[in-house]
Amino acid sequence: MSWTTYCMKHEALELVGDVTKADPFSGYDFEVKRGGKASPPARGTCEIWAITAAGCKVHFIGGPEWTQ
Repeated sequence: MSWTTYCMKHEALELVGDVTKADPFSGYDFEVKRGGKASPPARGTCEIWAITAAGCKVHFIGGPEWTQ
């Protein structure tokens, strides 16, 4: 399966080529840090740094599939 993400430079969706870093965190931790209500998340999330097939560096939030 191929994944896409939005590239701000090209203002378009681009294929994700290489993931350089995936940093998992829970939505629960994120909401508590923001001062929101604390409720356990239904699923985990990941902060992703990657390079698209076009060579652009991207940074986005992805789901648990990015940690595999």
